[in-house]
Amino acid sequence: PIINLPTVSSTAYLYNPANGGFGFPSFFNGARFLHSATALSNGKVLIAGGLTLDLTTFLQTLDPLDLIVGTRDDCLLYSPGSIFGGFAQVQGMQIGRAGSAIAPLPNGGALIAGGFELAIDIQNGGFVIGATETADLFSQSPNTIVPTGSMAAPRLFPITANLPDGTV
Repeated sequence: PIINLPTVSSTAYLYNPANGGFGFPSFFNGARFLHSATALSNGKVLIAGGLTLDLTTFLQTLDPLDLIVGTRDDCLLYSPGSIFGGFAQVQGMQIGRAGSAIAPLPNGGALIAGGFELAIDIQNGGFVIGATETADLFSQSPNTIVPTGSMAAPRLFPITANLPDGTV
């Protein structure tokens, strides 16, 4: 049987609009999928949260009950470089979240809001899923994440829009 699993990746490719192609891969720690990303005003890219997939036991047993899924509570900051660029991990989101909204802010930071938490560990009886109303602020000086006000209600896959007055 063929198992169709989502792609959990720890690679990124820089797109070159001049030739319509992708460059060499850049690698980072902390494979993820269903993460959010935004370009920041200084040319860096913030990647927030996402889901993890632990296949360690599953690859030994081939039992789907041994799959472990979790939600990441960290971010990655990509800095372009001469060939590959590099990633720095930034800790501090209030909760693990996937499918969150992320918006660049005029001060060079970003707002990370909503999304959902997910943890599935069938063998150990663990199952958590829920939309979140929490929000975090990313700042570049230094690279930090701090909690900010919550939304009025939890939101799955929310969408943000930067308004002319600087609000989101």
